[in-house]
Amino acid sequence: MAYQWLKVLVAILTTNAISELLINWEISLGKPLAKSTFMHITAFLFLGINLVITYFALQRHPLWDWMLEHTQHSNPSKTKGGNSSEETKRLLKQFMQQLNNQQWFKEEAGFTIAMAARALNIPQRQLSEAINAETGLSYSQLMNKRRVEEAVTMMSEHPEKSLTAVMYEAGFRTKSSFNREFSRVTGKSPSEYQQLKHSIQSV
Repeated sequence: MAYQWLKVLVAILTTNAISELLINWEISLGKPLAKSTFMHITAFLFLGINLVITYFALQRHPLWDWMLEHTQHSNPSKTKGGNSSEETKRLLKQFMQQLNNQQWFKEEAGFTIAMAARALNIPQRQLSEAINAETGLSYSQLMNKRRVEEAVTMMSEHPEKSLTAVMYEAGFRTKSSFNREFSRVTGKSPSEYQQLKHSIQSV
């Protein structure tokens, strides 16, 4: 994931450098900056980049989740030698209790790892390391796994609910992220899983 982010960053920086060179070339030919063709192209290009980033955020794209998780550090310090096994278990248990009791995974705007760390009054890096050490998942993966579990429960207990209703009530905001994460966790799409449950219940 870090390599993907590096490629995106390099592409943006390269685009910016080329754009500046072309704009300066136009200016050197005597063309006013306000009438620079490449100036307008660059403006539209970076508008497009911002729209793509916004789209990734709304889709909860794994790249966006990785960016959030590695740039929002409320306290970058670590205990010497890392967290002990007992400490990571305790932190994960504390986190999961609050996650389920407060239903953070259903927060409409998304409950970031920084927000969770503040709520638990622990360093963000420490929480991230505890989750990864005990589950093998990132914070965003664990949150999505919990949303999928909630969706599965709703499908079993309320088979009359539409998939759209299940999606929103479980904490997902878009159909694409719902389908992607549901398939990743269960191995089936939401519609396939729902059909399977209906066929079992009808027997």
